[in-house]
Amino acid sequence: MRRLAPLLAALSLSGAALAAPKPAQKPASKPAHRPAAKPRPPASAKPAARPGVDKTTAEAQKGPDGAARRAIAGGPTAEEARRGAESPELQALIEVERELFPPAAPRVGAPWPSDAPLPVPVDADNPPVHASGLPPAVDPRRPVDDAAAKDERLAWIRALKVPDLPVKWDARVITYLQHFRDDPRGRALARAAWRRSGRYADEVRRTLRREHVPESLLWLAMTESAFEPTARSHAGAVGLFQFMPDGARVYGLRVDRWVDERLDPVRSTEAAGRYLSDLERRFGSWEMALAAYNMGFGGLLAAVKKYNTNDYWELSKLEAGIPWETTLYVPKITAFAIVAENPAVFGLEGQPRDQPVAFDSVQAPPGLSLASIARATGATSKELFELNPHLRAKRTPIEDDKRSTSVRVPSGTGDALRPRLAALAAAEPQLFRVTVRVGQTIESLADELGVSARALRDVNGLSTGDLLRGGDVLLAPPGGTGPRPHARPVVVRPAEPEAVPGKTRVFYRVVPGDTLATVAAALGVTTDDLRAWNLVDPGARLQEGMTLQAFVSPGDSLGHVVHLREEDAEVLIVGTPRFFEHFEAQKGRRRVAITVAPGDDWQRISKRFGISVGMLERINRKGRGTPLVVGERLTVYTGKPDQGPQDRDDEPPLTGKPEADLPTLPGAKP
Repeated sequence: MRRLAPLLAALSLSGAALAAPKPAQKPASKPAHRPAAKPRPPASAKPAARPGVDKTTAEAQKGPDGAARRAIAGGPTAEEARRGAESPELQALIEVERELFPPAAPRVGAPWPSDAPLPVPVDADNPPVHASGLPPAVDPRRPVDDAAAKDERLAWIRALKVPDLPVKWDARVITYLQHFRDDPRGRALARAAWRRSGRYADEVRRTLRREHVPESLLWLAMTESAFEPTARSHAGAVGLFQFMPDGARVYGLRVDRWVDERLDPVRSTEAAGRYLSDLERRFGSWEMALAAYNMGFGGLLAAVKKYNTNDYWELSKLEAGIPWETTLYVPKITAFAIVAENPAVFGLEGQPRDQPVAFDSVQAPPGLSLASIARATGATSKELFELNPHLRAKRTPIEDDKRSTSVRVPSGTGDALRPRLAALAAAEPQLFRVTVRVGQTIESLADELGVSARALRDVNGLSTGDLLRGGDVLLAPPGGTGPRPHARPVVVRPAEPEAVPGKTRVFYRVVPGDTLATVAAALGVTTDDLRAWNLVDPGARLQEGMTLQAFVSPGDSLGHVVHLREEDAEVLIVGTPRFFEHFEAQKGRRRVAITVAPGDDWQRISKRFGISVGMLERINRKGRGTPLVVGERLTVYTGKPDQGPQDRDDEPPLTGKPEADLPTLPGAKP
């Protein structure tokens, strides 16, 4: 039986606590016979460890540390990238679906669920689990053969009011409906969806009406984002309807450094309505339009041609017809829409709903911060940003044509605010615009301007993890001291390169998000050349701090790229004396050679020179199990004083051959 505690915790949602899962509640029932209370240990006593479970095991049982995993992965983990928008409700629904629809495809020759008796039979090896702990009144694994019994079982379904979407009573739709009506987890999820929809349902329905599409498509937003307008998937989809940037721009949404209208519930609903309208016009049915919304219309067209059917329900039965997620996507939206039309049947009548978002709109001048508007209206900055999440910089955009921007303010404050907007804009601190160059980070830009990175983030509404892209326009606070002096940058190369006739060498320092393709495009070279000039694996990710070299024409304009000219950098070749001197001096160490003396072993040498045995192994490329031979040469990095001469400047590169010219320290006799 699956462990359902995390799922139940995610579904124990009420009131304002919707965003955070609560711990699972203990059963209300008490045992008939309570064992005698055990004496409590003194306060200073430590709890005894569970037999057979050490601390490491106990910590592992808590589950993976998501933040640590993201730090190791350098971004979202593979599971997060596949998962889509993050939400406790959506995660709970995914877990439930694994139970309701096992396996992910029917066995060859087995009847598809829509052809099976209802309720849907379940594999005997995977019985349904109910949060109440009680078995179902009727075993759903047993087909209902008696026609009268089957009619009685399905009578409530026939009495349901249908939405303005086409409804096919497929077994998957009925399975969802049974879950939302009869299972405690399903009822909790239905209540959560019902309550959350209150914030935007009226506005979304009005917008969908204007776009001449069914109002029940409102429930697509539940399956995509759980009605969270700022929902963001790790693949880059954003908003109530989870648009990707390019798709959003096709449907008229502005997505740039200043504004991301995918986060605007009204504008994103308009785009979703237009997109769905186009898909319905292309495929001729709302089921196919929804399927295309989920899997992409190109993929759906390919499936139609391959299987020669334009019926969603037929495609959903065929082996490899459409993705499994899409097989459940349309029934899920249909079921949510039916639940919303029949609140009494699903226990929603009288259930509280979030208050609709109410606001006034004003036309604000460029560069006006939401914080200034908040102070003028008596609201908090947080409240203003929640009304305007699409204003990414937390201020109105600064445009060349000085266009005003529509800003939402608390209901009832718009009339008093409008006459004051010009004065508020004039009182804003004077900021100047800076265009980000390729390869710049917040820290390097702040350093160049002579301001703090925090100040730069604050005036631009940036978070610590936000990445810059070449061409982004940022606002900079006044009073910068200008570039700070720095030591000559060091660049490490594996070997001296062959000169490229007519070209000059430049260096580029990798920043998060860079790829070979983006760096090559910025420098005006080919990806193949960039790969040939550097020891990089084209299949691996570039890591922040790596330095790539490129050969460019002397006249090439690279003002848009942060780069180093060869004469401005100190180039260190791996394995040369200067290379070791530079890096070991930073740690207060010197690199010298010693001669193994009689009685020496790995441990004695380690102790004598203050270096670990593991480091000795790493330097000399041999394991500690290898016996040392008297007279053998070893290399050590030592920070102890008076251990011998400094490395000589004429020392040859480390090549793996005997280091005959390395400064030598005689080994002490035992």
